[in-house]
Amino acid sequence: MLNGGGDAVVGREPDARGDAGAEWPACPDGRPQQLRHPLGFRERNRGELELRVPLGGDDDGVCQVSVDEHDDEVHVRVLVHRQDEKECWRPRFREYWDCPVRVWLKRPLDDRAVIDADTDQELLLYVPMHLDNVPRPDHGYHVVRRR
Repeated sequence: MLNGGGDAVVGREPDARGDAGAEWPACPDGRPQQLRHPLGFRERNRGELELRVPLGGDDDGVCQVSVDEHDDEVHVRVLVHRQDEKECWRPRFREYWDCPVRVWLKRPLDDRAVIDADTDQELLLYVPMHLDNVPRPDHGYHVVRRR
């Protein structure tokens, strides 16, 4: 996420290279994709993992989320649709919104670490501003060391 001055505020700026690696699955719609690093995560419900993903700019929303579950870690990769050459006329804004993207796990998260599959970094824990309509003083992103 970027502030008004263009400085990074939280997490990492989305990967703008757009060069799909051989390990990326093809888009089911046949559209071009680009990698988008999640900002954080939370377990919304037991077994329901909510990734916080920066969306906006030149993307057209999330295409696919890959989840690789292990005994002590969960590795995730988020691919978004990107504009192709025919859509280049659209303005490209560099403003992003912190959006929830949910996936279901085979078993509850418990104490497993959530890892960005491409950077091998542990994701930050996201605490929402309100939970069950109760304000949370500890809202935001927090470092958790589960590795």
